[in-house]
Amino acid sequence: IRLKGGNDGLNTIVPLNQYGTYASQRPNIALAQSSLYNLSTDYGLPSYMSSLQSRWGNGEMKVVHGVGYAGQDLSHFRSSDIWASTDAVNNEETGWMGRFFENEYPNFLLSPPAIPPAIQIGSLGNLAFEGIQTNYAFSVADPQQLYNLAQNGWQHDAVNVPPCTYGDQLSFL
Repeated sequence: IRLKGGNDGLNTIVPLNQYGTYASQRPNIALAQSSLYNLSTDYGLPSYMSSLQSRWGNGEMKVVHGVGYAGQDLSHFRSSDIWASTDAVNNEETGWMGRFFENEYPNFLLSPPAIPPAIQIGSLGNLAFEGIQTNYAFSVADPQQLYNLAQNGWQHDAVNVPPCTYGDQLSFL
């Protein structure tokens, strides 16, 4: 499962061991040290993520902080492609999961598995799931859509469509 969207890692797991630097470099968005739950002497968790505190305490959560790769050019877009393709040298057009699924499901387009191999909540499929022939991720725009589909077997009511252009298009489809 891949969730599309950004995450500010430094405001998710705050570096308490470098709090002065963190706060000085983020004067408008730094979290107050008094609002943090100490995961350890090195890292803190924002109070709005308090539901994860018990996971940490029970040993069910670990933090891998500062993950990166050598020779970053600081381009968000190129870095995203490198993470998805695992190729820091070439502009690879397939993703690491897509290549895996191509080997796992060689006849995917004609005989897909009963359960989608990947689910992505976001507007588009990610390069990580891109194979040579297809993108292996089932994509929905938000979790409620996925829930509706799982409950009903359909996303939109094809009978009671709204009287508008959107409804006309949905009826046509």
